[in-house]
Amino acid sequence: MASVIVGIDHGFNYIKTAHRNFLAGVTMTEYEPPLNTRVLEYKEKWYTIGATRLPFQPNKTLNDNYYILTLAALSEELRTRKLNNATVCIAAGLPLKRLGTEKQAFIKYLQKHKEVTWKYEGESFHAKIVDVAVFPQGYAAVLPQISKFPSTFLLADLGGGTLNLTLINDQIPNMDKTWTLNLGCINCIEMVQEELQTRFGQAIEEDQIRNYMMGKSPMLPTKYKEVIEKGLSSYAQSTVAKITELGFNRETLPIVWCGGGAIFMEFWGGLRDMNLYIEDTCATAKGYELMYDLLKK
Repeated sequence: MASVIVGIDHGFNYIKTAHRNFLAGVTMTEYEPPLNTRVLEYKEKWYTIGATRLPFQPNKTLNDNYYILTLAALSEELRTRKLNNATVCIAAGLPLKRLGTEKQAFIKYLQKHKEVTWKYEGESFHAKIVDVAVFPQGYAAVLPQISKFPSTFLLADLGGGTLNLTLINDQIPNMDKTWTLNLGCINCIEMVQEELQTRFGQAIEEDQIRNYMMGKSPMLPTKYKEVIEKGLSSYAQSTVAKITELGFNRETLPIVWCGGGAIFMEFWGGLRDMNLYIEDTCATAKGYELMYDLLKK
């Protein structure tokens, strides 16, 4: 049986592995859906993955949703590695500020079944979960290339649910200057949807706004585009303003943006000098695998 390390970035908006990403959505049925695309079968129930995003859930261990999403992530990643049966070490993460209080509960949650069998898109998988390690998210994304960054910089990890800020000095996170703020991209989407509802009496599909956030222009009437563009720009600027409120000098302190919102900030934040962007949305999951490998050496 092959032994592998699988990094999983359990985002509120997207689930990412080193090679795959999909919307953090789970819809359970007690009958087999007519199509098996992104359908996971586990314990005589069927789960459609990624069709509709889950509501924001700060504590991911409260129910089985993120466990099912973990199995889906393992399916996607094991398939990429041409494996159906493997001994797995899961490398995951939490915001640095919450790592001390939530780490053990998250490890217990991810390893609640030492051996697990399921089907994904009709294909059988079996995994023996021999270890789970939890690392600081955000920092994992920059670690592989941290030597290329300035000696002092602000790490800004913008995800679906939160904005995690950490001052990095000589490659070491400063625990006295780290924050987890509820300023994620989901908040931005909801704000835009509310404005569209107010202006036009109806919202649009979330995917259309998400695409706009990433710099893609969906097919929409001009009046809708104008409202969306104004909302995205406003939210990005308020995110930058929060950094200033915390006492950081944006004229002199480099900011390294990572997470799913890095591209959003690059496109809509109006930031140029002193800002660097990690555009690879799978960077954090890759970083988890590197950190696990370094930990076990």
